[in-house]
Amino acid sequence: MPPDTEIQKTLQETADEIITAGKDRGFQFAAYHNGRLVANISAGAANPVTSKVVDEETLFLAFSVTKGIVATVAHRLIEQGAISYDTMIASIWPEFGCQGKDSITFRQALEHGSGLPHMPRVTVDTLCDWETMCSAVANMSPLWKPGSRVQYHAISWGWIVGEPLRRITGKMMNDLVRELISEPLRCDGIFVGRPAALQNRMASLEGEEDPADALPNDRPEGIPYWMRPLPATMNRADIQEACLPAVNGQMTALALARHYAALLPEGIDGIRLLKPETIQGAISPPLRDPDRKRMTGYSRIEPHPEGEKSVRKFGHGGHGGSGGFVDLDRNTAVGFTRNRLSAEPTLEVLTSQLYSLLGVA
Repeated sequence: MPPDTEIQKTLQETADEIITAGKDRGFQFAAYHNGRLVANISAGAANPVTSKVVDEETLFLAFSVTKGIVATVAHRLIEQGAISYDTMIASIWPEFGCQGKDSITFRQALEHGSGLPHMPRVTVDTLCDWETMCSAVANMSPLWKPGSRVQYHAISWGWIVGEPLRRITGKMMNDLVRELISEPLRCDGIFVGRPAALQNRMASLEGEEDPADALPNDRPEGIPYWMRPLPATMNRADIQEACLPAVNGQMTALALARHYAALLPEGIDGIRLLKPETIQGAISPPLRDPDRKRMTGYSRIEPHPEGEKSVRKFGHGGHGGSGGFVDLDRNTAVGFTRNRLSAEPTLEVLTSQLYSLLGVA
């Protein structure tokens, strides 16, 4: 079903103005409301050198937006009985159960509570080798007692969550995403490890300078210095084709919004990826999280007027401003992808205008 004509037209005009003003390079924005596609817009250039225009088929590397997709995969497998929240990771990944990590549960891994927010001492080329990375992560020591606190695991989360799922299913995350999300939703716009043949659909990342502190050091780091600047690293074809379940999801805004629409109570096109009770359990913030933002794989998008215990808007954002979410109060799902890493609030501007046009602001 095509998007709503008036909403589409108005949002497209706003998007074009944002590009003309130089506030963004290229982006997509898509939204579902009450199970219906109401917006699917594209604007700007996918590549600053070639000026290739962004269209609805353009794929964007969306960094940690990937975590929300992987969380849905994990919860689907839990519903199927393949694994449980209380499964000790070491029971299915014995090599992981050293250095005080023997009692870490799968729930703690999803909640960023394993005590392993840092990356192992590897190199950028090693990121593409799944077995080597899993071995390096398994040999790490927690920075604090696992389960005693929550702190964001920016990149390490991908192997801590992804390897247990590979062990129990025999499948890598790219295959699980295809089978559990893309195929049921009949979309070809979400990849965690993109097929090489789709390189021509990729937007090129830009817009981040090498930070002053990105120098060789011995500190435990969530995003190590050797990955900086991130656009240069993440634009590499080998990095995009590898399986990095925390950070290298490549997707369209339409596919991202469709994924989140399938988490709404009524689902979309008769498809509901998770049971309502599973979602309610998944979006309960762990008590050990001081900012009450982390949840069981997803993230709280904004506080709710009823207080910190009530989460009605959840999903996951990504470095540089991409993001996708479910708004339960407005029965709306949104996806936003961009290639200029920026704090420019394009997603917020378009979402606010969308709500106004829908009459649910």
